[in-house]
Amino acid sequence: MPLYPITSWLVDHSYQYFSHYQDDIYESGADPVTFISLMVIIFVYSLILYSLLRWLLKKMFPL
Repeated sequence: MPLYPITSWLVDHSYQYFSHYQDDIYESGADPVTFISLMVIIFVYSLILYSLLRWLLKKMFPL
């Protein structure tokens, strides 16, 4: 899957850390550890973007 280097690094390291908890063998890139780590990373990216946009809008339109 084509990911940015930071995202790919985070997913790889989370897989290395949590993969020993998996009981079954999964297809490459379709395991629960990769899915959950991608969802968490996307959530963190969206929080960062939201906070930056909120800060920018507060600077542009103060009340």
